[in-house]
Amino acid sequence: MLKILVVNRSKSISTERAEKVVKAVDRQLREDLYPAWNIRASIKLCKRKIDVEKKTDGAVIFLDDKPDPQYSGYHEFMESTALPVGFVFRDISEKVEDWSVTLSHEAIELIGNRHCGLYCKGPHPTQKNVIVDHWFEFCDAVQDQVYSIDRVSVSDFLYPCYWTTRNEESGINNHLRSKELSSFGLTAGGYIGYVTRSGQEKTYFADKRAMKRFDVKEKTGDLRRHSRNKVA
Repeated sequence: MLKILVVNRSKSISTERAEKVVKAVDRQLREDLYPAWNIRASIKLCKRKIDVEKKTDGAVIFLDDKPDPQYSGYHEFMESTALPVGFVFRDISEKVEDWSVTLSHEAIELIGNRHCGLYCKGPHPTQKNVIVDHWFEFCDAVQDQVYSIDRVSVSDFLYPCYWTTRNEESGINNHLRSKELSSFGLTAGGYIGYVTRSGQEKTYFADKRAMKRFDVKEKTGDLRRHSRNKVA
């Protein structure tokens, strides 16, 4: 079981608020993610100092107000320690969603692809007969969809059926059961990251709302995977 520790380094988020959000996300991992994926994981607020350069079991998510220039992305893989590390920057998150949704999103992404290196072959977003490598991201395609646990907003996420090349009859592609979501498709506000046959990293956006997310993150600097070419 992957155990995620959340370190609150924010000056604007109280320990009490952080604790409430983390407990809601923990319920999501146990009651929603586990039945769908059979992946056991837990998340809790850590009250001791964490050094990501030292060997540590599990994973760590840092909750900050502003981006930390020491790191290049929302979630990373520390080669020296084999430690998955995630980041939630409140100043960035709240331009597009509640920071609790970003925390939920990052926790699920760390669980599903903790080393940030998994791909899944699927159809090109606009050329259906062309097969490309898609990043194995659990939330990006439905990232503008949220639901509530204990009055805390959390992120929608994909189900295994989403990654099939054909739409499964009576299959469920995401937790909120969006009727319009097809395999390797998008809901409003979502996007897909993929690699072309020539090795180019691309992002396909559902709409302007999805592109706004990209632009907000891009303005903060060279965050991981936010320097990809835009595809309308």
